[in-house]
Amino acid sequence: MCEIMNYIFRSLHNSDRRLDVISRTIRKQQKFNNGVAVFSVLVTMNFFIGEIERQEQAAKIKKLESKIEELKRDKGE
Repeated sequence: MCEIMNYIFRSLHNSDRRLDVISRTIRKQQKFNNGVAVFSVLVTMNFFIGEIERQEQAAKIKKLESKIEELKRDKGE
């Protein structure tokens, strides 16, 4: 009877340790997942901001090109 009780409690103890290891691993995975999510959001924001700046630059370049053409017409070139 004593051996059976020892076996049961030892088995419970081993299961408890394994669950602790699994819960630690899950916590680490959650931290990693949060880091990846933050990185993804930052990269996406950077992409959109870069695209907005590129469009603004293209508009400025077009405006300057039209101004240059206007100045050339005024000078008669």
